[in-house]
Amino acid sequence: MATTHYIVTPSYIIYKCGFINGKIEINNIHEIVKGKTMYVGFKPALATKGLIIKYNKFDDIYISPETNDTFIEAVLKINPDIKITLP
Repeated sequence: MATTHYIVTPSYIIYKCGFINGKIEINNIHEIVKGKTMYVGFKPALATKGLIIKYNKFDDIYISPETNDTFIEAVLKINPDIKITLP
C-alpha cells in the first residue's frame, strides 16, 4: 500500500508518495499557492485543494498535506520571506 507524507525539517521539506520521494530546500522556496490544484507537472499528492510550492527559479511541485495552514505555518517559521498566494 502506498503512503503519502511530508516532513518539514529545519532545512528541507521531505516528500514521499509511493515510490516517488525527494526534498526541497526551504530557503529556495519563494511562493506557496494555497488551495489550488495543479493539473500538470510534478504532483506527489493524492488530494485536491493542496499547495503549489514554487522554488528555485522555475520549479514547482503540488502537495496536499493533512492541513494546509499547519504546513504553511511550519515552513514560514523557517523562511518568513515566502509569499503566500490565495487562488
